Amino acid sequence: MYKLAVTLCLVISAQVLAEEGGLIGGDQVVTEEMFLDEVASLSSDQRRLLLANQGKAIELVNSLYRREKLLAEVRAREIEHSAEAQKAIRRVADQVLLRMLMEQVRSEISVPDFQTLAKQYYMTHPEEYRQPEMRRARHLLIKVKDCHKDEARKEAVALLSRARGGEDFAALAQAYSQDPGSASKGGDLGWFARGKMVKPFEEAVFGLQASGELADVVETDFGFHVIKLEGIRAESALPFDEVKPTIIGKLSRDFVRDQTELWKREKTDPAKATANTAAIAAAYEKARTQYSSSPEGQILPLEPSVEQK
Repeated sequence: MYKLAVTLCLVISAQVLAEEGGLIGGDQVVTEEMFLDEVASLSSDQRRLLLANQGKAIELVNSLYRREKLLAEVRAREIEHSAEAQKAIRRVADQVLLRMLMEQVRSEISVPDFQTLAKQYYMTHPEEYRQPEMRRARHLLIKVKDCHKDEARKEAVALLSRARGGEDFAALAQAYSQDPGSASKGGDLGWFARGKMVKPFEEAVFGLQASGELADVVETDFGFHVIKLEGIRAESALPFDEVKPTIIGKLSRDFVRDQTELWKREKTDPAKATANTAAIAAAYEKARTQYSSSPEGQILPLEPSVEQK
């Protein structure tokens, strides 16, 4: 009889939970609307992770349930009615409302067509749109095993001699390289600029003068490298058509930012208000009296511009 009663309670609870649109419940219910609102508040990266794994959704629902339980305790203790809580709520609410206001202001700004100005910006800021010198190289790696550094170096030197003797470098890399990322590709590392490889490797590659040239054996923390230069691309300007969308995006963002700041200055210019300097000084003195008892409360003397205007 007891088991039957428990089963009936569970069935009735599930029905009530479903009628309320609940995802998890008890004395507190997490609704679908609450769940979707929380998902909407996540960053795009967080949302992508959540939507790729249903287990993450369950974790979020459980987190919301715990939050609602704690908020129920807040309400039971009437903490939200305290003066301190009301001030804190007001400060947070003000920040949220101000952020929403600025988003609305930005959405109302009419952005001009920057097609023509984009070309002008490109011509006057050439340093921003340059492709650095690029190198393409192959390598084969011999790792140092069990502290036998001399043996590893000798093996690398022997392979370099074979490459300089005319053997196919790609075939040597496929057969002997211990770099799992490039061995199957004949040691090909593709195109890269300075700053992408460890320093000794980079210096060796960029020290070569012509395609097909082989560097002396190079030692890095990974082991010993035999390197062949496959190509050089000189530093050059990026084509305008390639960077045009980026420039237009930058000019548009800068325009919206500047117009937003102009709107804020016009709306909030203190010069348009009447300052009661005596009241400001009195409030300042009151604050100084209130906080001067602590070491952090040392207050500088009033500025003349505050005392007298």
